[in-house]
Amino acid sequence: MWGQCRGQSVVLPHVTHFSCVDDVFACFSTPAVMWRLLSVEHEEFLTVTESLKREFDRPETSDLKFRVDGKFIYVHKAVLKIRCEHFRTMFQSYWNEDEKEVIDVDQFSYPVYRAFLEYLYTDNIDLPPEDAIGSSGIRFLFCSVVN
Repeated sequence: MWGQCRGQSVVLPHVTHFSCVDDVFACFSTPAVMWRLLSVEHEEFLTVTESLKREFDRPETSDLKFRVDGKFIYVHKAVLKIRCEHFRTMFQSYWNEDEKEVIDVDQFSYPVYRAFLEYLYTDNIDLPPEDAIGSSGIRFLFCSVVN
């Protein structure tokens, strides 16, 4: 940068940290101007609910997985602890489950347990009636969900 800058004359070129001329004009011209038309585009951002829904069962961001019927369900301990008293208790430092990266579940079928975990992320239950019948044990888990 060189020339007139904030009332001073810069005769030798000077290296700056700016990566574009727009930033230089905005910072050093008096008054601050831009030599191009400023365009502001509205970006769509996900809500917290949408973000949680998207992160359910994603291996890239999970820190825990449940193995049910030989299949994995990827989850986040923090979400489980926030949403469910059962998991809050389970992940205390004095329980073995707190240290595990994989927890085996054999009390419930894969569709039932996945529906329960998904409910913690979405507040929606997506469980076909034929899978729900005979799954009375899942009521215990749903009763431990924090309202």
